[in-house]
Amino acid sequence: MKRVLVLMIAVVVAIGLIFVGCKPAAVAEAVEEVAEAVEEEAEAVEVEAEPVTLTCWDWQSSVGLDDVIWQPLADEFRKTNPGFVLERKEFTYGDYNSALKTALAAGDAPDFFEVHPGPTSVDLVDGGAILELTDAILGDAEWSEWIAPALALADMYPVADKIYYVPIDVNHLPLNYWKPMFDERGLEPPTNLTELIAVSEVFIAEGILPIATGYADLWALTDVFTSLVQSADTSGDLIARANRGEASWEDPIFKATLEAMAMMRETGIFASNVLEIGPWPDGMDKFKAQEAAMFWPCGQYALSTLAPEAIANDEIWDIPFPALVDDGVAAFTGGASITMAIDPTSEHIETAIAFLKLANSAFGQELVFDSMRTPPGKLVDKESDSKLFTRQTWDQNNTEVRYRYIDSPDISAKVISAIQEAILGGDIDALLADIEAVSQEVNS
Repeated sequence: MKRVLVLMIAVVVAIGLIFVGCKPAAVAEAVEEVAEAVEEEAEAVEVEAEPVTLTCWDWQSSVGLDDVIWQPLADEFRKTNPGFVLERKEFTYGDYNSALKTALAAGDAPDFFEVHPGPTSVDLVDGGAILELTDAILGDAEWSEWIAPALALADMYPVADKIYYVPIDVNHLPLNYWKPMFDERGLEPPTNLTELIAVSEVFIAEGILPIATGYADLWALTDVFTSLVQSADTSGDLIARANRGEASWEDPIFKATLEAMAMMRETGIFASNVLEIGPWPDGMDKFKAQEAAMFWPCGQYALSTLAPEAIANDEIWDIPFPALVDDGVAAFTGGASITMAIDPTSEHIETAIAFLKLANSAFGQELVFDSMRTPPGKLVDKESDSKLFTRQTWDQNNTEVRYRYIDSPDISAKVISAIQEAILGGDIDALLADIEAVSQEVNS
C-alpha cells in the first residue's frame, strides 16, 4: 500500500512538471526526490502508529485497583490508540521500594511507577530518576484545571515548586472507629490525648485494643508524629521551619510528641508489638474482627477493603487523630495519595503522559470515585451510596488537610529512627539532640 502511494504521487508530480515544460532530466530528478520524501514520511507514520505497550508498577496489591481503575483506563485509551497494552505489576508495600531501587539502578524501570510524595520523591528527583512534569501539566490549561484541587496541595511540589508526578487520587488520614462499640459504653470519640486515655481505659479493661495500627511500615510512624505536632503547633509551620533549620528539633512540642507516642505503647493504647506489625493487614484485620475499637490510619484509599458491610450500615465512622494537648486542634493530615512518576529514559514518554492525563480526566476521575477514592479534581457530579466516603470526600475538599511529610530525606530518616527508639523507652532529649545535629549538618 505504501509503495503504491509513493508511485501515484510521483506520477502526479511528473505530469505536472512536464505540463509546465520542464526537461526530462529535471523531471526525473524531482520525481526521485519527491518519492524519497514521501516514502520517509510514510515510514515515520508507520512507526508512530505501531501499538505501544506501557509498563506500570505500584504497591496497591491489597486494594484491587486493576479491574476498577487501570484496565478500564487502558480500554478507553485504546479507543484512540489501537493495540495499546498496559502491563501492570503490583507489589506489597514492603516489597515495592527495594524492587524499584533495583530496577532503577539496573536501568530497567517501568515506563511509569508509583512514588511516595515527601522525602522518597526528593531522593528520586535528586537522582534524576523521575521526569519533571511541570510544563506538561501547568502548560496544559485543560489538564491543570481538571486537577486544580490537587495542585493546591504542598506535596505536589517535592522540589523547588516543580511537579514530578501525576496524582491519581487525594486523601487524608482519619482515625476510624466502631460506632456501636462507643455507643454501647456511652463513650464519645476522643478529641485529644486526655480523652483518648480515658476511653482507652474502658476498652483495655474489657480486653479490647483501643487503637489497632502497626509501624513496621515506617511511613505510619511519621504520620502519627506529624499529626500530633500539627495539632499543637499554633504557627502551622513548625515542621517546615525545623526541616529548613529555622526552628529547633528540640522544641517542646517535638518532645511532647515523642513522649506521647511512647506513652501510647506503654499504656496499651497501641499493641506492645506495634513496631513489629504493619497497619496492613495486621492492624486492619484486628479492627475488622472488632478486637480493636479504633484503627489508624485508613483514608479513602482503603475504605473499599476495610469493612464494606459495616460501612454501608454506618457502623464505622472517623475523626482526626486526637490532639496532643487539651486545647489543641485535631486536624486531618494528608495530600496526594497514589502518585505516578514517569521514567525519563522511557521510549514512550509522550504516550505515558497522555495516558496519565486520561487518568485525570472526567472519565478517569469517575473511575477513581467509583472505587471509593477521592479524585484529584471536582469533575464527578454524583453521590456515593457510602455516607462515610461522602463525608471523607467532603472533608477532603472543604476542610484543612495539613501536610504530612518531613521533606529532607536525612532528617526524615533520623526522625523515624528516633520515634522507634522513643517508643521502646529511649532517652528522648538525646534523640531530639541527634535529630537537631543532623538538621544542622543538612542545612549548613
